[in-house]
Amino acid sequence: HFNPLWDINNAESRTETDRLLINVFGDWKIVKGLTYRLNASLSSRSVDSGSYLGINHTSGQNTQGKATVTRSANFDYLLENILTYSTEFKGGHSFDATLMQSVNYITWKSISNSATGFSNDDLSYHALASAVEHGVPTYELSERKMLSYLARARYNYKDRYLFTAAVRVDGSSVFGPNNKYGVFPSASFAWRANEESFMRDVEWISNLKLRASFGQVGNQGISPYTTLGLADKYMYEFGTYPMVGYLPDTSLPNPNLKWETSTSTNLGLDFGFFYGRIGGSLEFYNTDTSDLLVNKSLSESTGYKSQLVNMGRVNNKGVEVTLNLLPIKNKKIEWNVDLTFAKNWNKIVKIDGSVDENGKPKNDINNNWFIGEPMNVYYAYQFDGIWQLNDDIASSHMPDAKPGAIKIKDANGDGKLDDTDRVIMYRDPKWIGTLSTGISYWGFDLSAELYVSYGGTRFNSYLTDFNQGGDMTAKRNGVRRNYWTTNNPSNEAPAPNMIQAPAYITSLGYQDASFVRLRNVQIGYNFPQKLIKKAAMQSLRLYATFTNVWTYTKVIGYGPEQTPGSYPEPRTMLFGLNVSF
Repeated sequence: HFNPLWDINNAESRTETDRLLINVFGDWKIVKGLTYRLNASLSSRSVDSGSYLGINHTSGQNTQGKATVTRSANFDYLLENILTYSTEFKGGHSFDATLMQSVNYITWKSISNSATGFSNDDLSYHALASAVEHGVPTYELSERKMLSYLARARYNYKDRYLFTAAVRVDGSSVFGPNNKYGVFPSASFAWRANEESFMRDVEWISNLKLRASFGQVGNQGISPYTTLGLADKYMYEFGTYPMVGYLPDTSLPNPNLKWETSTSTNLGLDFGFFYGRIGGSLEFYNTDTSDLLVNKSLSESTGYKSQLVNMGRVNNKGVEVTLNLLPIKNKKIEWNVDLTFAKNWNKIVKIDGSVDENGKPKNDINNNWFIGEPMNVYYAYQFDGIWQLNDDIASSHMPDAKPGAIKIKDANGDGKLDDTDRVIMYRDPKWIGTLSTGISYWGFDLSAELYVSYGGTRFNSYLTDFNQGGDMTAKRNGVRRNYWTTNNPSNEAPAPNMIQAPAYITSLGYQDASFVRLRNVQIGYNFPQKLIKKAAMQSLRLYATFTNVWTYTKVIGYGPEQTPGSYPEPRTMLFGLNVSF
């Protein structure tokens, strides 16, 4: 017998189990001001999953059914030893120091088996052992270990002057044997100006705080065993016997891989005026990231396709502004408005130190990396319209083109079209911002958030790929295009071509990624206490929430933040009732 809710032609099951084996924490006072704290946790998570494509399924009928069973498990162990000393002095001085040591061990393992050939679908993948033919079992193991040390000291004078200094040492198993550890210092200072005696009589200033900080952080976001020379398994026959052979992985190992380090300087101002009616913050930051962990493309003549390396230096600087307004606040109505604005400037300062024949730093065109330009760019030909019947094509930079063909911009103005006419197109937005507001009146409340992303470029394969209707043959039910014809001299899309895709069709795929989105709206009503007390209720709220309400963009696809072909972003409506007694 089988569960009638299952589709025996495509049955799937998934069971997840979480176990908290150990969770210990505690504080012990050693002497006055000195405290020891222990944090220890040990947890595991296992997942059992099975899938079955039945005899009548399109993918299982040729094999008389196909079953797969997988079991995976995660194990996470964390131990922290923390020693803290704190004291206060006369006159409003206070000081504390912290020493910390931690160990973190994470392991993941998975085992899987598959089989084909079943007499019926009754037991789906539970009948794996009775299958006619069994696949080769697979087993995977991944381990990550982290050892950390921290020392921190803080000084506070009357909550007016605040100093912090710290140094952290982290060791990770994912790096090479000579570079497992990284040292990351930091320091910060804050001054509450409104606490000064000369500011206390300025009543319209409720908060004024200046902040400055400097620090380094490390990035270990790579997979384990990357620094080792890995091998891939291949099956072959030796006579009549199946054998297993191994070939090097397509990624060249790098035993000298080390921590990626980001060094940041931050200046900030927090302010509040008119008893909280106006508030916000202003942030300026500058971050240099060196020894970036990047996959560098290699010539396949080396036998490898890529290598994970520490390379170059990237600079990010920017400004972030937050403004909180409370225009109206009284017993009947309250209205707040919040504004945020963020702009980031990103550029590559150094790649690998190589220079060209003129002694200038050399760009890495294969990876679209250019000195002085952002890290995240496209490098391609730029669409410049469609060649028309009255254009002087013969004397142009594309003399072989025909009317109705794609025109590429002569970027360098030399009168010919070659690789040097490719242009850099920035993928990241120039700036982003949000406007959110909320208003409440006699139990009713309304809130909304508007998000704006301005600038940036997105490549849309729907406009260029044959299988997605962008090949210009006009044969498929793809994206609707304003094709060029002699009777319709369009300047948007080339003439249909029944034989092959037009030349330079990929230039049509780069679109302005700017968009404005009303991300969410919520409407609610809180019933008055006089009404709900009779029903022995403490609170009663009725509400409706709407997400992804409206979007304006020129991107042709399911959404400006979605990769073409991915699942569309849903527009949701949620109605709810909250009751407490």
